[in-house]
Amino acid sequence: MGVQALRMASGKEACAWSPTEITAASEALDRLGTQALRWVGDEGVTGVVVMFGLALRRAAPNSPGISDAQRAAYASLHSKLLNAIIKVCRDAADHVLSPRAPLQVCTALIKTHVLRSFCPLLAAAASPLLPAGGAGQPQPRPSSRAVQAFLSLLKDACCVLLLFHDALGSDYLSDDDYNGLASALHEELAASGLLEHWARLALALASWEEGEDGAAKAQRRLGCSLWTLLDYGDTSPLVRSFTSGACPSLAYLLTSHLVALAAELDGGPTYGLPTAPADGSAAGPSSSSSAPQPRARPAIPLAGSQGYVLRHRETLDVSVAVPALGLWSQALSNAASTATGGFTCCPDVQWPAAGVPTNPWSLARGVMECRLGQLQAAVRERRAAAAEAGAGAVLGAPEDLEAAGAEEQCAGMLAALRRREPLLDCSAAFQLGMRLARAAACALRGCTLSLIATSCATAETTEAAVQALIAAHDTAAWTDPGSLPLQLQGAEAAGRLVPEKAIVLAWRGLGLARRALDLARHMCDGGCPGIAPWLKRRLGAWWQATIAWAGLWRVEANGTAAPFMRVRDACGLLAIKISRAVCHNDAWPSTAIGAFYSGAHKYMPVLESYIRNSLTCSGLQSAGTLPGSALLWSRMGSYSRPGDVSSFAGTLAKLLRAARTPPASADAKGRRRGIAALTGALALSLEGPSYEHPALSPASEGQAPQPDHIASKDKPGWPHAAAHVALTALPAAAALGRALAPGVLRRLDGGGALELEGDGGALGDVVALLLDWLPPLLVAAEGRRAGSAAVGSVAAAAADAADSKASSSSASDPSAPSASEREWSAFLWTELDPAWALRVGLRLAETAEACRTPLPGALLALAVRAPSRLQAMVAAAGTEEQGREAVGGALGGPSLSALRRVLGPGGALSEPALLALIEAAVGCGGGASGGPSVELSGFAKFIRNTASLMPPPSEARRSLPGCSNPACTNLAGLSEEALSVQQCGGCDAARYCCRECQAAHWEAGHKRECRAGAAAAES
Repeated sequence: MGVQALRMASGKEACAWSPTEITAASEALDRLGTQALRWVGDEGVTGVVVMFGLALRRAAPNSPGISDAQRAAYASLHSKLLNAIIKVCRDAADHVLSPRAPLQVCTALIKTHVLRSFCPLLAAAASPLLPAGGAGQPQPRPSSRAVQAFLSLLKDACCVLLLFHDALGSDYLSDDDYNGLASALHEELAASGLLEHWARLALALASWEEGEDGAAKAQRRLGCSLWTLLDYGDTSPLVRSFTSGACPSLAYLLTSHLVALAAELDGGPTYGLPTAPADGSAAGPSSSSSAPQPRARPAIPLAGSQGYVLRHRETLDVSVAVPALGLWSQALSNAASTATGGFTCCPDVQWPAAGVPTNPWSLARGVMECRLGQLQAAVRERRAAAAEAGAGAVLGAPEDLEAAGAEEQCAGMLAALRRREPLLDCSAAFQLGMRLARAAACALRGCTLSLIATSCATAETTEAAVQALIAAHDTAAWTDPGSLPLQLQGAEAAGRLVPEKAIVLAWRGLGLARRALDLARHMCDGGCPGIAPWLKRRLGAWWQATIAWAGLWRVEANGTAAPFMRVRDACGLLAIKISRAVCHNDAWPSTAIGAFYSGAHKYMPVLESYIRNSLTCSGLQSAGTLPGSALLWSRMGSYSRPGDVSSFAGTLAKLLRAARTPPASADAKGRRRGIAALTGALALSLEGPSYEHPALSPASEGQAPQPDHIASKDKPGWPHAAAHVALTALPAAAALGRALAPGVLRRLDGGGALELEGDGGALGDVVALLLDWLPPLLVAAEGRRAGSAAVGSVAAAAADAADSKASSSSASDPSAPSASEREWSAFLWTELDPAWALRVGLRLAETAEACRTPLPGALLALAVRAPSRLQAMVAAAGTEEQGREAVGGALGGPSLSALRRVLGPGGALSEPALLALIEAAVGCGGGASGGPSVELSGFAKFIRNTASLMPPPSEARRSLPGCSNPACTNLAGLSEEALSVQQCGGCDAARYCCRECQAAHWEAGHKRECRAGAAAAES
């Protein structure tokens, strides 16, 4: 019969079976049971699927040419065929069928339109349950037998979807098979309307008391089927069907479920959803009031973890909430993409006199109207051009069809916004997503797991960690301006979610809230005025909650820790999205505004905890969380807490030391590139016009900085933090750079390309860090050595104020270096030796953007602060050919010919004024070597006049977090500050994480320091 069904499907043979034949097939299935597919084999599987679809279509009411007896026989047959088909994945795993049998079955289900065959049956089942007539007259109460038949039909439809779920989870399918099958499934679901018919029947059943429990079970089963299907393939056809208004029942089912779930957990608003009468058994929120709050009454009752209708204080099930949140998120993402033209432009919207709407819904509607007008104008222009070209011109080019398709999609989206489709309500989506994340946090109260919060230094117990997590959800920022504040409870949620489900619900909820801000974020990044104030407030609230969730770690019994949220999910949330296509090059992305202004003091500790773990560090790189924008990451440290910057620098230094080991694979090279890219967070770059830097005093020209300004209360701890970065991260970066430079330069000199995703990119990152830090280090090391022509008495007075331990000889001789300057000078010129970094920076500047930004500032600082040092470097480098010969051994400094080629007119940087200043400083451009004869820029004057705020290296090292051994690579714990250490028994100043580090540091020089410190303590 399966073979005959195949012939019928190909049009070769009519397929007319008598009731007797159908009954015989049913009896055969009864005898074979779940072994049916084993008997038909791979050759007969497709025929069985075709036969299943045929049985579904002929079991539907009003099927032409089918008698009632045949229809009843077909109804029995399709259920038995389904029971056999759904075992295909098991049979493939048992090697009874081929590994590709599940793919074969699912492909046949789509090609034969089996999903569409369910729709007439579902519609016919829902019809007698719905009110009849225009006046809404009630239908007779359905019999128990009818209800069970309808529930069985819902179950069968879910089983088919579950079959796709199992097939897509198979290990035998390639990525192309996964994506192809999933995309075809989403297109078929959108075209068939199966989910809408399913939802309509489920809602109709739930309206009768006899069907409430069964509808709740069926809804849970549907959620389980859809849970992972949305993670595969292109879901845009399915999402468009939701937003087009073709699925009102399904949209209502999903949104009402989410609202009811949130209200059940936090007692918040129900957004118009009916509420159940308040009684003593109601599962409403607990509050100070003795009267119980009414709970939301969804169309289909919420289910408990066992799958039955929810009882009082029972653990909740989230099987429906997870796919519902995913679909809503994708609908909002599709709307933002449609409004902004696929992220390729920012519509120039003409807002009313009142200004830009502060409501995301109104904002979306205004942008969509503008975008539609632009698309319609473009289509009219194309038609006019075609008419002028003559009758033979036809609008059929790919760009014409693309423009017409974009216009149609935008018009449909605008119509959906005007209808107020629930899945396009950005305001409700943001608020509901944040409510669910907060409710998930409250559900962790009383959790027996061992949790710690890296985003809160004091949260070292589970109770404290959960309390800090709840406090991170700022409900005041979730509502529109002028709206009433949310009144949410939290005690009722305690224990209502299994911890593993709570974390999934929080992840999906935060994802929905982020998508709800996508359109506003793209408009803000595109330069649209008036959006930033209210967007910053919401993004800040979102980041506070996100960082808190990502920073929640679970400690196992053996002492190891791992993120409580799944690594891939947490890393995806931590990624700072940038609208690259619409964001100006020098703009500050809106997402970063929310992250750094509202949550940066917690972002860096969480990021540090992730990069200390090899698994989570790889997850950060895979999710695109690691730095991709120099502008963005160079500011992260400036908006963080000084202690967190010091700890982060210590961790990064250890990673850079470990990265010097030659990688064994391309993946390891990519990881080294990711670690090197993190150095941008420690750049603390100087930016005009104020040129603020935590290591420098913003002195005015001709006026020495005052001691009280140097000890500014605005940035307490920053001078020490800056010194910690310099003393830990810079030597490690320099060592890695020296190891990578010979190979990278040989490749470039041989005509090879710069591997930006490998060692070439890593070298560019570490060199950029060193050049970013050269100006502040020059100020610290050369405050009194540059001569009066370059610095004068201004810097000397500033250094006197900054160095509380200046010797008496320094006071009598302003040109003599202070103790702090001598220490920093030894560090800069002996330990770092920046000459090679300048040479490499010049070479890379001709190849890529890696070192173009910090290189001019570093050269300018050398020319005005230490011209004699620059002169010595250029003289030692000699000609460019001599510099190349030095690559095989020690790296040379910048040669004059390389400086002229890069900085001269037409060069990679083209900085003629800077080149003239350098030539004057080294005595090669006609100026006097004692001082520049060219006019100084604002930055040059700042570097000439400023003073260092950093303490001497000897003092700063005593307050370094973590282990005192500079070669330590121990990454135990979640931060360098939290690393378990013990004090040195001799001097009580050094700290070590293990005996090995203590012994290594003793041999490396601590022997002398320890004895000197002990002697000083005794005296």
